[in-house]
Amino acid sequence: MKGCICKRTYHRTRGIILQDRAEQVITAVYKYTDYFVNPPITKKVARKILADYISKRIVHDQGGTGQNQPYVAARKALIKMIDDFADYVDIVANHNRAIIKLAGFLVSYDPIKIKFKRKPDNIMRLTLERYKNISGSLIANCEKYPPRTSFIGFLFEGSPIPEGVDFFKNGHFHFPKGLGISLLILPHGRRKRVIDELIPGVVYYLYYMAVNNHGLSDLCGPVSIMCC
Repeated sequence: MKGCICKRTYHRTRGIILQDRAEQVITAVYKYTDYFVNPPITKKVARKILADYISKRIVHDQGGTGQNQPYVAARKALIKMIDDFADYVDIVANHNRAIIKLAGFLVSYDPIKIKFKRKPDNIMRLTLERYKNISGSLIANCEKYPPRTSFIGFLFEGSPIPEGVDFFKNGHFHFPKGLGISLLILPHGRRKRVIDELIPGVVYYLYYMAVNNHGLSDLCGPVSIMCC
């Protein structure tokens, strides 16, 4: 899995926004010296590069196309300085997003923000119980999942999955001819669902899979209970 690094979108910024990013980085790196022991340049040099950018920016903003070239050169120097800090922080942080943020950078890959951009985790707490003592009804449930996760259930009547049934991780299922067992497929839906019109006195075996836009979990189960 790709790790966290310093976000370099400051390349697309100008003016005070770029100035503020540089100020945050300089302040942080030279403040937290326990982490950033050997920065690529001295604080004095960093402040000089930033001050030059600020003066050129102010003059540029106040007018005249003749001020554009000095401003462009100062901006280029400032971005190179921030790049040098970013390269240094990436080495120190070693993909630790907390250290990257401590240095005043944004994080280009944040596992907290995108932790759901993958297939669902495997179901760990699948249950099958009688539903309010209503004859012929059971209720299936499992642990909570992130939004936009749905579930497929397989309810086998009288025995667990027999030999010859294959469940493929791409979402395809193969049921051989002459299976000789009753199977109820519970289509995409909520994790908690009532299953009715079952046969009292029969033991049912439930399997579940979690599904999102990135794939399917492994098949979970079985859990079983006799229907009343």
